[in-house]
Amino acid sequence: MWASTNRPAMPYIPVATQGWDRRPWEATNGEGLGKGSKVSPHFARGTPEEFEAYLRRMPEWMDANPDRTTPDRLGVIYAWNEIGEGGWLVPCRDDPDGAYLKAIKRVVYGK
Repeated sequence: MWASTNRPAMPYIPVATQGWDRRPWEATNGEGLGKGSKVSPHFARGTPEEFEAYLRRMPEWMDANPDRTTPDRLGVIYAWNEIGEGGWLVPCRDDPDGAYLKAIKRVVYGK
């Protein structure tokens, strides 16, 4: 994912996401907030295990590409409550036990 940065002029901050999907807002039947607007690209939500593996690759990528990252090695995890855009980490019906949050904990704290 981050390989496509292609040595930007400014430092790149890698982003890890467990999905992104605006389609609920853009229903082509006219019922969404977009009132039938063209449907945008979307990225399927991964499993908690896939998300954890993705998070583990972020510091590995930063180690391998120090010339592309910020000196402080910043990364971003998207997003706590973007439920309407399919990018949420907050526990909910689909994830009542907080499996995505537990994946972050395992990566950050090794537990």
